[in-house]
Amino acid sequence: MTIVANKYTHVVGVDTHAKTHTYAILVSATGQVADTATFPTSPPGILRATAWMNRRAGEGQVLVSVEGASSYGAGSSLLGAIGAASFASVAKVVGMRSVLVLATILGTAGNLVQIFMHAQLWQVVLSTIISGLAAGLLLGTLPALIAEIAPRDQTGIASGLYSSLKTLGRSAAGAVFGVVLASFTIAGTKSASEGGYIAVWIVCAVTFLLCPIALSFLRAPRRDNGPDTDSLTANEKVDAKS
Repeated sequence: MTIVANKYTHVVGVDTHAKTHTYAILVSATGQVADTATFPTSPPGILRATAWMNRRAGEGQVLVSVEGASSYGAGSSLLGAIGAASFASVAKVVGMRSVLVLATILGTAGNLVQIFMHAQLWQVVLSTIISGLAAGLLLGTLPALIAEIAPRDQTGIASGLYSSLKTLGRSAAGAVFGVVLASFTIAGTKSASEGGYIAVWIVCAVTFLLCPIALSFLRAPRRDNGPDTDSLTANEKVDAKS
């Protein structure tokens, strides 16, 4: 059996996300982290990352391990970037809430495709395309919407709270799905059956399906554009105008 350290001088781990990928290069013989860097998921960003890996590895052989190769690590990252980049143009025409509704409908469709069609490669690719676009629209629209409707003096707090809740939600979902998959473990193995994954996709589809209903009741608060001059004294009105 071939050992990685015998064949490769460096190993690069890639933590993939919709807008950026984070790279960590390790020395195979010792496991020591030689360097880390983050690059955009755009084609120029990928080229910069490749050049960075070549410089750090020198003349050695490099093994690249990509996390999430079936989602952000593959075409979904590019589709996510496309969705995030295009949300502004779409929002100008239909509004941000409509973009969110569209994204959640796409998310529902992507999971439905996985539920009923996942036996062939083209079916997985189709689901990845739909889900990637949905993720891109959501990742582009939500922060912009939060920044728009938050009070001017609390935009930073609102954005930080959004990031924290997003991380909490991701962790909670991972824990729940782990329990679901564990309940479908095949006897005598440590692997979940197909039914476990279908159950996860059903949960995701139902959750996405509930989002447009919730968004239909959402009323964006009005921004505070300044002091109410009707309630100010004459001197205060002069100060407010200045």
